[in-house]
Amino acid sequence: MADSPKSKMPGLQMRELRSVERWLSLSAGSFSLATAICNSPLLRRHLVKKLCSKFLKIQEIELKEECSDPFEETKALFDQQAEAIFIIGLEHSIHNVRTVASLNASRELWQELEKPVLFWLPEFGAEIVINQARDIWAWNSHVFQFDTKTISSELRFDGVAGITGMGGDDVYFRIAELEQHLRSIANSKAFQLKNEYLLRLEELMLLYARLLELAKVEELGSEALHMSQSLRLRDHECRILLLLAGNKRSMGLIEDAERLARNALAIAETQALNTPQAMALLAAILSDLGKFDEALNVVSNAASGKGVTQEQQMPVPLRVAMADLHSKSGHFAEALDEARGLLEVADKTNDVGLRLAMLNLLGNLNIRKGDLTQGAKYYESLMEQHAELGLVKREIAYLNKLVELYTELDDETKLIRTRERLDRASGLL
Repeated sequence: MADSPKSKMPGLQMRELRSVERWLSLSAGSFSLATAICNSPLLRRHLVKKLCSKFLKIQEIELKEECSDPFEETKALFDQQAEAIFIIGLEHSIHNVRTVASLNASRELWQELEKPVLFWLPEFGAEIVINQARDIWAWNSHVFQFDTKTISSELRFDGVAGITGMGGDDVYFRIAELEQHLRSIANSKAFQLKNEYLLRLEELMLLYARLLELAKVEELGSEALHMSQSLRLRDHECRILLLLAGNKRSMGLIEDAERLARNALAIAETQALNTPQAMALLAAILSDLGKFDEALNVVSNAASGKGVTQEQQMPVPLRVAMADLHSKSGHFAEALDEARGLLEVADKTNDVGLRLAMLNLLGNLNIRKGDLTQGAKYYESLMEQHAELGLVKREIAYLNKLVELYTELDDETKLIRTRERLDRASGLL
């Protein structure tokens, strides 16, 4: 996976992940002590799950918050069949003097386990061990660092286009990196940094939306909206309203989505901002509500405002809205033609988000007109592409749809294979 265009950090962190994998392989069957420093609980959970899926006999041991002797607690839970041990949660008790003392005195005891042992700690926990448990820290064969550096405030953010092609690992790395950066500038009073803070909040909203963490998108959006309104940054406010409208739509709260989209469109029009994205989202929401005539008027007005007379000449967001509108109003032939045309655009421009959206629409259209076999082919492609991107929740969603289709098609072979894959993917969550 290539580095994100916004930063070199995901590439560096991917190399660090590969280093952990090499350490696990080289240390198999013998004792070795290492520490992984990771401030983001979200990123840590992702990395642990990823490593446990690749090295199937890793034992995760989460220490109790009141743990006073990490080694004795680990030994009591230790599984002899494990090939490596990940120790999580030490940061909750590391402030306890007794815990630090017992940890430092247990250096030689860990050798009894005869397995690689990896402590996962945030930076503050690692600093305590470095300063107060030097004996055991000195036994580290490796120290892996994942998100301990902040990004430059000058790094670009290219919106949706810069995110849709990111793989699952890069999404998690980027979230951890951004959250670290936001902590570093959160209390700044400089206007330039407040603008930067808002920009990064928008990016975080898009990243969490990729992971289907919709509640987190709402939380970030509430903060970003309040901040943009307080600073009177209308362009930011418009974009945030659009992100929140899309999120409400994903949550099934269509009336709320309509209200937010209309607010965004009003700002875009009064501030002379680019409106196709706002109008396209509003049209899609209106078609969700069955307001097809109004949705068509929104798209037509947007197109005429740009001097466009044919659908193929419309900006891509409006073409997507028109395809969606044709689909929901039962004009399958027109919807299929538009979706196929947009799929060609996605392939030519390497627009991953557009490609996924059109594959989904084509799958839905074929199923609705009764061609389950062709619909399943589109869903298979979607499932594989989400798997390649490391987006497990979305992969599972399409695997569940395929189970339903293969059951209806009475295709026992594909049904068995899909259920097996679904079980494997579900185990990663």
